[in-house]
Amino acid sequence: MSLATFVVLACVLALGNAQVLSPAAPLFSGRRAASPKALSGITDCGIGELVDVRLSGCTQAPCTLTAGQSYQLQGDFRSRDQHWILRYAMIVHQENQLTTIFPENAVPDSVVTPGQLYTFSHDFIFNPAFRGKSYIRLELHENWKQEFCLIIPVNVV
Repeated sequence: MSLATFVVLACVLALGNAQVLSPAAPLFSGRRAASPKALSGITDCGIGELVDVRLSGCTQAPCTLTAGQSYQLQGDFRSRDQHWILRYAMIVHQENQLTTIFPENAVPDSVVTPGQLYTFSHDFIFNPAFRGKSYIRLELHENWKQEFCLIIPVNVV
């Protein structure tokens, strides 16, 4: 089996095993954010202002996540630009492999205005096939402008 075939097969299996529990409208406006950030040790890769990040069961990255367990990731941000429809994706970077946990999807009702505070919420179950040190990358973007983007180091057990 070639490496390319293996990577495609691994991605298909990962997508087949991924379970997403996100609500229909995971973007909320006007929430009052906590300060300082509840989750430290993350990388902000977005153009908007990152205000707060919460990952259930973790306050300091790298987070230890248990495969098969449900987690909620929430992030508060202020949009830098006007967007009419944001799209989001969640991927895992493990060694030299990128795997989609949640494929790119439009966020319902995601018109955002510059300077306004928004909260993005995403529930997920980490695939049991992933073990070891990884990075989770979650991004909200329109036309590849990453308004909200996080990289969270994790250790999956």
